[in-house]
Amino acid sequence: LILIVGVVSDFKKAIDENISVCVQSREDFFRLKRALRKTKKVAKVHLKINTGMNRLGVKKPEVYDLIIDLFREKKVVLEGVFTHFCTADCDEQFLKRQVEEFKSVIKLLPSGVSPIIHFGGGGISRGQIKRFGLENYVLRSGIKLINGLSCALKIESKVIKILELKEGERL
Repeated sequence: LILIVGVVSDFKKAIDENISVCVQSREDFFRLKRALRKTKKVAKVHLKINTGMNRLGVKKPEVYDLIIDLFREKKVVLEGVFTHFCTADCDEQFLKRQVEEFKSVIKLLPSGVSPIIHFGGGGISRGQIKRFGLENYVLRSGIKLINGLSCALKIESKVIKILELKEGERL
């Protein structure tokens, strides 16, 4: 399984190469639909949920409509649903709210559907995973896998989204 967890620049190419793609907005969904018209393959999709990090992902109430739209597309398989918990290592109460938000989205999935449920989070601990009932989900290791290898790693990026946050929201 190869998954692009961020912004997908070319949905058609990813689908044709059998790469799973992230849909993190309505705009992504429409770009995915356009790409599906140009290929005979099925798209393996992971739906990114914004539980409070406020970088990428779908927020409620938009998420329910997007889930329905994804299931209506014949050439889409919902392979996964995921999020990224911020402040896992320093704000237990906020983490708890994020976990509850994520779980509430998981409950929106139709019965009989069992995508991979996964999450990441900078400093999330095994104790927190157990305490919040996340044992049945997959924890992505992320940056923890490359700690100590920073000299062998170069990260480049471009601005992909500019957000306006309400007072009290976090980034």
